[in-house]
Amino acid sequence: QERAEGYALYEEKPNLRRRGSEIGTWSDHEYGLPGFQWMYLRLKSFQRFCESWALLERCKIAHIFDSFLTNFSRLGVISLGGGPGYELLAFDWFLRFCRVGNTVAWLQHEEATALTQQQCIQDIRFASLDLQPSWERYLSILGYDFAQFDIHHPDALDQILNIYSDDRP
Repeated sequence: QERAEGYALYEEKPNLRRRGSEIGTWSDHEYGLPGFQWMYLRLKSFQRFCESWALLERCKIAHIFDSFLTNFSRLGVISLGGGPGYELLAFDWFLRFCRVGNTVAWLQHEEATALTQQQCIQDIRFASLDLQPSWERYLSILGYDFAQFDIHHPDALDQILNIYSDDRP
């Protein structure tokens, strides 16, 4: 029953049709429904991951990451409205891939994977900032942070700047 309702919400996009006070394809309430999340995670995961990876490849080709791709001591990556973390996962894996520098090694050798995990996870902190608190459980599984966040709040910029103000790497 929940999955059927989730499928219907995903297909019908009632929040767009209502044109009410909530901005977005689906309302915060709709994003929080288990049946909707089942559908959303199932359909959006590959799309968002692939879109993000393709964008990251373009950024690398344009040398946007040159200053920190292989030589940084600490890095905080924040996804605004990041939901369950598709974009963070893509960025995390992309950095691991770039640090190994060899597609075959990255895909086939456990030693290379272990090395990149050790290098990346210890010096990068990932966080999704989203209005929907139920995304936190998915980010936790990925090992990323979550903070409930409203981009429309008057102090939103200050909140973003303070996310990584502590001493955690």
